[in-house]
Amino acid sequence: MKKISQGNYKRDKYYTKVTKAVHECLKQKDFITPVDILIKTEHLTEENYNNWRVGKIPYLEKVINCNLSKINRILRILKNHSIDRGLKPSNTIYKKWGKGIKKLLQFSKTSNPLLEELYSTHYIKQRRKDAMNNKDKITRIKQELIKLTSEFCNAYLDEEYRRLSEKLILKMSRKRNVPFLSGRINVWAAGVIYSLGQVNFLFDKSFKPYVTPDDIVMVNGLAIPKDMLFEIIKDKDG
Repeated sequence: MKKISQGNYKRDKYYTKVTKAVHECLKQKDFITPVDILIKTEHLTEENYNNWRVGKIPYLEKVINCNLSKINRILRILKNHSIDRGLKPSNTIYKKWGKGIKKLLQFSKTSNPLLEELYSTHYIKQRRKDAMNNKDKITRIKQELIKLTSEFCNAYLDEEYRRLSEKLILKMSRKRNVPFLSGRINVWAAGVIYSLGQVNFLFDKSFKPYVTPDDIVMVNGLAIPKDMLFEIIKDKDG
């Protein structure tokens, strides 16, 4: 079964059901929780959810009435759809209700950190002011990225790579969920050049221009393995 990603989640068979539940939730309040969607799609009852909140059930997956693969797909569709709608992810701590010690609640049987994060992330409508601030931030980082990649291309590559780098940065800046709003700017600058180099034989000595992956890492002063750079861009741009 193909892994859910930002590039393919709309083709998943659960997409319509999840997005309908999202739409219904947003009519009632300004945020969505994964629990809301599981209840709306009839995979979790409110009674079982409430019992979990007061500590009567050891982990929430125990009372979700579908298999783990389906739960995972629903959570990832929710994440991608919410981000595409411009909702802001906000990780939330779930603690036991009622008297006694307010211990942290467990969603998954295995306590897998990635799964726990998917379950506990809420998606919040942004106010207009926040959206405008994001627009200014996108413009500022976009310009800085273009400056960094242009400087590298002018010094080590050529005009064609400078143009392709700028084109990729502009493409990312037009996404509803702009990937370079998080992470270090020098990682993104290196990742742009590295991803273009991977598909244009930049690391092949028989082609011109030619540099090594180490050259890109060294110039950008990165504390990140060079073999991760292409995956960063590939994942965020997909």
